[in-house]
Amino acid sequence: MMLLGRAPTLRTLLLRSVGTRALASQTPVPPTPPTTPTTPAKGAAQQPATPPSAPAPPPSPPQTPASLPRRVYASLYNFFSKERRLERRPSLQKEFHESYWKDLHEINKTKGKLYTASSVLAKPAHATAFPALMVHPLHRPDDKINILDRLAGNVSLVTIATSTYGDNHTKSFEMPFRSAFPDLPVAQISMADTPAKSWVLRVNMRYTAAKVPKAVHPWYFVSMFEDVDPPLKHLAITNRYIGWVYLVDAKGRVRWRAHGIAEAAELEALGRCTQELLNESQ
Repeated sequence: MMLLGRAPTLRTLLLRSVGTRALASQTPVPPTPPTTPTTPAKGAAQQPATPPSAPAPPPSPPQTPASLPRRVYASLYNFFSKERRLERRPSLQKEFHESYWKDLHEINKTKGKLYTASSVLAKPAHATAFPALMVHPLHRPDDKINILDRLAGNVSLVTIATSTYGDNHTKSFEMPFRSAFPDLPVAQISMADTPAKSWVLRVNMRYTAAKVPKAVHPWYFVSMFEDVDPPLKHLAITNRYIGWVYLVDAKGRVRWRAHGIAEAAELEALGRCTQELLNESQ
């Protein structure tokens, strides 16, 4: 007769299982031998090297967010984009060297008087047409008009200043002209030649209106947020700090010009040339 042992209990089976797992975890794992690079057999064809990838094209402007106007977003992108700044670097350097630093140096050298104005009128065939400047009348600052619409049919004196320094120059011609010809219009143009100046003029429009006599408001104009480089070049304004004055005939042609502080001979020529234009228009 064969004797059978007691069957193991559940507790004994669990202890045996746990002991087996602990022993297995303490057994060291042999390290993996390092792999050595295989060299191709002598005479075997070598695989061609992968050619370098072409440089990525410059990033294009992302889509305009719906919350920003397209014009504002484009200007912000062009300002912060490195590619756009590199493209504009030559023109910015040229503008830096040829703009205000040059004008200031010229003023220090000439005291604001580059030449003396002519004593005679320009011939009609050789006269320069006054450019079509878009301006805002002081009494209606939200309106934008073409200055030629106001000058048509009148013999008028037009003054242009981009700074207080230039405004003092134009007043030296304006006041004697008003005294000699009270019935003729004087179109005063306060011009902003940079975006920063445009914002300053816009914000201070009420201050300007309070400073300028109310009777002058219909003929006082502000030019802002416009590309003024072409008209300034057309009018031969070579220094933007200086104030410039133009005697314009009834057909919108510049017949006489001056700049800086008025000299006695220039005021005499202005009066004589104005009277000649009045005689021509009769």
